[in-house]
Amino acid sequence: MPGRRPLKAALLAGAGLAMGWSAIAHAQASGQAPVEPAALEEVVVTAQKRSENVQNIPVAVTAVSAETLEKQGAANLQALQGSAPNVEINSSNAATGVAIRGIFSTNDGPQGDPAVAYHIDGVYLGRPQSTGGLVYDIQQIEVLRGPQGTLYGRNATAGAINVISARPRFDFEAALGAEYGSYNQVGVSGMANLPITDKIAARVAMRTLKRDGYAADGKSEDQDSRAFRGQLLVKPTDDLSVLLSADYDLRKGVGPAAYKLNVAGVDPRSTNTVNPGAHIDNRNWGVHSEITWDLGAVTLTVLPAYHEMKLDNLYASDRRIQLNQEAKQHSLEVRLASPGDQTVSWILGAYYWDEEQSSFQTLLAPPTSVRFGYPDIDAFSRALFGQATWHVTDKLRLTGGLRYTADQKKQNGTTEVRNPAGVLLSRIANVANAQWEAVNWKASAEYQLAERSLIYVTAATGYKGGGNYDGLAPNTYEPEKVLSFEAGSKNRLFSNALQLNLTAFHYGYKNYQASQLGCLNLPSNLAACTASGRITYNADKATVYGLELESQWAITSNDRLGVVGALTHSEFNDFVLPVTPYSSGGNFSGNPLPKSPKSTVTVDYSHRFDLPNGGALTAAARARFVSKQYLLFDIRSPIIRQDAYGTGDLNLTYDSPEGMWSVTAFANNVTDELVKAYAFATSTAGVYYGTYLPPRTLGLRVGAKF
Repeated sequence: MPGRRPLKAALLAGAGLAMGWSAIAHAQASGQAPVEPAALEEVVVTAQKRSENVQNIPVAVTAVSAETLEKQGAANLQALQGSAPNVEINSSNAATGVAIRGIFSTNDGPQGDPAVAYHIDGVYLGRPQSTGGLVYDIQQIEVLRGPQGTLYGRNATAGAINVISARPRFDFEAALGAEYGSYNQVGVSGMANLPITDKIAARVAMRTLKRDGYAADGKSEDQDSRAFRGQLLVKPTDDLSVLLSADYDLRKGVGPAAYKLNVAGVDPRSTNTVNPGAHIDNRNWGVHSEITWDLGAVTLTVLPAYHEMKLDNLYASDRRIQLNQEAKQHSLEVRLASPGDQTVSWILGAYYWDEEQSSFQTLLAPPTSVRFGYPDIDAFSRALFGQATWHVTDKLRLTGGLRYTADQKKQNGTTEVRNPAGVLLSRIANVANAQWEAVNWKASAEYQLAERSLIYVTAATGYKGGGNYDGLAPNTYEPEKVLSFEAGSKNRLFSNALQLNLTAFHYGYKNYQASQLGCLNLPSNLAACTASGRITYNADKATVYGLELESQWAITSNDRLGVVGALTHSEFNDFVLPVTPYSSGGNFSGNPLPKSPKSTVTVDYSHRFDLPNGGALTAAARARFVSKQYLLFDIRSPIIRQDAYGTGDLNLTYDSPEGMWSVTAFANNVTDELVKAYAFATSTAGVYYGTYLPPRTLGLRVGAKF
């Protein structure tokens, strides 16, 4: 494929540079003058449950700053696409789907689990519909690639995302922002940080965003969101802190739309008309606390949390689906951690999580309607974990981790089929109760070749819980497990002006979870295959391997260049599905995994113009290139293929002399590329529905600080 040669050349060149840094580092140590006086900022992350420099840990993690997201006009997690290698993000109905290194969940329903563990301030949220809220007043977002089986636990086979909110401080500060953009988009944001006493501080933040729909009717794919957060920090002593937090997220309007996909490249949004009564009314709210107590020899951290989600959706698509769903989750994490500078530093912890759901989904498909009713869907998870790092010498470190997890899932419900008059034609019981256990481990070795050059190798396992689906037993699927090998090199070169990180990885998957429509197990008095539902199957084996590059170069104090890229190969080694009236089935061995393009690259460049008045004007551009990918594992239909594409984003920011106010103009997807982002099969052979990435959008944002 000629189009992939430049990307391969760039990544191979990066590999050569990364592996040759030791000579450069030695030359720097010998007293050579730095190439440029500019330097990159130090980045601190909490990927290993303690604050550490991102360049000093054996973890493939990317930290995306609040400033970066703000200049991009970011509204939600979709803005992370392109900021970290091998990360693909889409919206499906009211849920956010995240794929990392070609791994994601094909079941975003109430019985499914994500493959990427999503956290807000360290609190895991189990429902993908809880992850699509507005991004506002954050410190940064951390994206961890690869299984995080020891410290993060279940449902992190692909990786983890942690959104870290800006915390209260003991200084007064406030900010206001407003924006206007394409499709009559109007937004307002605000923050106030209040030092109440020298030991108590509060912080409140909010954001609203409203716009018309992307579709021709001006309604489908609209947005009407508002979000609020309040935090209270209490520090009675220097060693003890208590952070209390509450947040609320509301999404209303007509809401997301799923369109009938086609091959011709015609944007279905150009002819779409909204379904009568289509709407979303989705509410998420939660409270949590973080108690941190430095006891001298150890630090105790306690994270209790409660989160509640309530959905009322009638999807704006050609298929009329009414969904009413509620989910309530409790969680508690308790950790003991040694100081990080000991010869052996360690973390021990215990974790508890439960979720109670009710879900009622009706498919309004004349001449009959099908209703999946679940008054009870319950899940429980308990875990013990630990990780320790031995500083063998001042350059060599060895790390080992272990986690035991016990899961249980139960469901009690029915599937009902009624005619247009409402007469019950059939009722099928959906009952299940299953339990699983898993032990995951991690082992890594890292070596500091120079002050700012680290190499590491890691072997680790990951675990995604099993689950249930509709119909009678047998109606369960097995946990998904992965064995991962990773080697990485992290480098800061030329007096800290150039960051060059390279990661190679290999995954071996067992019981990879893949969902599609199939025949439910029915009572003996009903004919076989007279009712369908989403069934999750286990693919016996799958393999993923690849190479990733992350680089940042402070060319001068005013110029910044970034390149993020990946080469990835994915393949089902053993995966056969049955043929049913609702799906074509077949042998999918040898097919690539969904949402796993072979190559991706993102190039960012920015230049700051220092103005005579003391202000600054910063121009930035981003170009992203993605090779062909398939959105489902059945690649026989070209409809679910997204061909190679490229997108571009631009932004221009003026910062006042004292930095007290700013104006940003932004343009995203400037060439208005039509990109399929998500697909699902219907009960009609060859007919697929799905979603698209946003079209070209322009906007202006103003902000002031006090």
